[in-house]
Amino acid sequence: GVNANLLQMLKRDSEQVLQSTCHLHELLNTLQAVVVQQDSLLEEQRQALSDRSSSSSPSSSSSSWRTSSLIEQEKQRSLEKQRQEAANLQRQQAAHTEERRRREREWEVREEQLREREAQLLLFEEEMRQSREEVMREQQELRWRKEEYQRDLERLREAQRRLERDREHVDQELSTTEHAGLAGEKMSSRAPSTASEDSLRVHSPVEKKSSSPVRDTLRRIGSKRKGKTLNPFASNQSQKGPSGEGQSHISGRLLQLAKTKDPKEKKEKKKKGKGLPQPTDSTLVSVSE
Repeated sequence: GVNANLLQMLKRDSEQVLQSTCHLHELLNTLQAVVVQQDSLLEEQRQALSDRSSSSSPSSSSSSWRTSSLIEQEKQRSLEKQRQEAANLQRQQAAHTEERRRREREWEVREEQLREREAQLLLFEEEMRQSREEVMREQQELRWRKEEYQRDLERLREAQRRLERDREHVDQELSTTEHAGLAGEKMSSRAPSTASEDSLRVHSPVEKKSSSPVRDTLRRIGSKRKGKTLNPFASNQSQKGPSGEGQSHISGRLLQLAKTKDPKEKKEKKKKGKGLPQPTDSTLVSVSE
């Protein structure tokens, strides 16, 4: 758009200079024709005066001389005026020629500037194209990263849900084992105060049965840890999820709870055994029943 406007302006200026030059040339030709016409008219007037003077009497010689002198003066004035007008026209023509040359130099400078601007525009367009391609590549890479992040986030959520389900299952098993332990303690507290060590030996299978769910639960959790992992990224060795650490922490707590319960139960049994008297046959029979 800018280049087209400049070219139109240059073309319009050149047309104006050409028109002014043609107009000056026409004026000069017209002036030359007027000068020639005046010369011919003066020549005719001189010829007519000479003819009239030759045919007239001597008394009119003085008047004819005056007339011829006036005509000569008028001719000189007209010639001087014509020379001045011709000089003015030449000066104007020279000024127009100089103006045309100046305009031509300006046009050359403008054309050079236009070429430089076109080169700069081409360079700028190339840079913009490269920038657009770079931005498109970055956007594509960001889309890929976003999709990868969404997939990783979904896997983490799935692992979190699995961990919550396993945790609820472990809590249920813990509550079951606690209820079983409380039932065993109630059954042991119902035994008669006169029971002896033999009666305690009779009761020992019941206590083993009551503590067996804890061991079974621990065995199941251990086999579950060996057989199945909660880490959704097990295929990728460089990424580790939080599910394995959570399950190992829960299993450690279960083991610690079971270990703390067993010594307490043994101590209570020893205390009860020391405080109880020797059992009789009737007590053995009642316990066995």
